[in-house]
Amino acid sequence: MAYAANKPGSEIMRFTVSNVAMAMFPQAHLGLMSDDAATEFMEKYSLLWDGKPTHGLSYITRPTAKGTENYFASTVFLMLKFD
Repeated sequence: MAYAANKPGSEIMRFTVSNVAMAMFPQAHLGLMSDDAATEFMEKYSLLWDGKPTHGLSYITRPTAKGTENYFASTVFLMLKFD
């Protein structure tokens, strides 16, 4: 396992999830939003941007310079199969 360099104590973990389960997750994909809408979302909901994570979503993706971040709410961890 690798550790996230900018978030001490965080772990990057491999897992799989079924397509059926994934389709049921309330989702947002920031890369499909306008820059203004994605910024507004991050300011409102991201702890890293001093927001409050009250969005009620289970799965969020966000493009970064190093790839796509994938956020899963802890409520769906039982549906994830970790390697």
